[in-house]
Amino acid sequence: YFQLTMQVPGYWRFERIGQGAYADIYRGENASTRAKVAIKQYKNDPLSKSDLAQLAAELRASEVLKHKGIIR
Repeated sequence: YFQLTMQVPGYWRFERIGQGAYADIYRGENASTRAKVAIKQYKNDPLSKSDLAQLAAELRASEVLKHKGIIR
């Protein structure tokens, strides 16, 4: 059992399939094409300065990634 949500417009979010220090990864689906995607949802936890620097580096690196399964 899982809760179906549409937090990203145009995409259905299903169960959590992974987690990291800063985000959870969910199985998702494009609502119109039914294409399978992964949705990365960043946590809203307080971060130390070093954690914030690490997260900022991760976000900068993700900006250059180009893939049909990555939605922004």
